[in-house]
Amino acid sequence: MPFLQYIILKNCLKLIFECVEKILAYFENNSTFAIMLKTLPKRLFIITTHTWADLLMHTGLAVAVLGITCILFVYSFLPSITDHGQVITVPDLTGMSFDEAERFLYARGMNYIVGDTSYSRRHKLNVVLSQSPKAGEKVKYGRRIILNVNPKTPPKHKVP
Repeated sequence: MPFLQYIILKNCLKLIFECVEKILAYFENNSTFAIMLKTLPKRLFIITTHTWADLLMHTGLAVAVLGITCILFVYSFLPSITDHGQVITVPDLTGMSFDEAERFLYARGMNYIVGDTSYSRRHKLNVVLSQSPKAGEKVKYGRRIILNVNPKTPPKHKVP
């Protein structure tokens, strides 16, 4: 009699094989995939341990495999899908006319949105007042730059 069995794993695999059998019963064809699934062994991953040393060894192996998988995921797969290390420097757009800033960003393939149009008497009309992220910061390609622009026309009513 084995000392310890992974009952949860056994039950999960049992459920998986029952689902596969139901799917195969539904399709009932002789395709290569169906034949391959029918020939899978029923006790594929049932691991038994006879002593505490076996249990510790199996646990250590599982932790090692999980650790290596995580390291490979973080250092090889994740950087490839997040464009790690591919950054651009944000240009200084403050003081430019909005039309000029729009052409400048379009020519470099950069995105922008107008975050606010707040009026300032100290600046020319239709000029970029501020931006986020700030000029000189490193951002990933495709990140939107939020522009705060002085409106084309001053407000008609005095704000108290």
